[in-house]
Amino acid sequence: MNYSRVIKFSLLLFFSSIILSTLNSFVFGYSTINSMWVQYLTGSFWAFLVYIYLSIKQVERPYLHAILVTLLLLILDAIIGILMHVYIDLEFVLNIYIFSYFLAFLEVSIGTAVGIKIRKYRFKAEIKT
Repeated sequence: MNYSRVIKFSLLLFFSSIILSTLNSFVFGYSTINSMWVQYLTGSFWAFLVYIYLSIKQVERPYLHAILVTLLLLILDAIIGILMHVYIDLEFVLNIYIFSYFLAFLEVSIGTAVGIKIRKYRFKAEIKT
C-alpha cells in the first residue's frame, strides 16, 4: 500500500478543486446555477483524468488506492464544510454532499477502469515491439 501516493493525490484533488472553484467564481460569478454546474463538470473531468493517471501508475490494487484517495478527499471536504458552517455560518447543504459523493463514485469507477485498460494496452504494445 502506497500511503504517500494516496495523500499526494488527495491533496492534489483538494487544492485543484479550490483553484477550479475560484476561477469559476471569477468567470461566472458567485453562487449562480451556471457556476455550480460548470464547477461540477470541470471538477469531475479533472478528477476523472487524475484517477486515470493514478491507475496507470499504480500497478498493485489501483481500485483500493483510488477509493482511499476519494475517502480522504471526501472526509477533508466534509470537515472543511462543517468548520465553515460553524465559524462563518455558511449553510451546510447535505444534498450537495450526496451529489458530490455520487460523482466521486462515478469518477473513481470509470476513471480507474479506463486507466487500467490504458495500462494494459500500453503493456501489450510494448511487448509487441
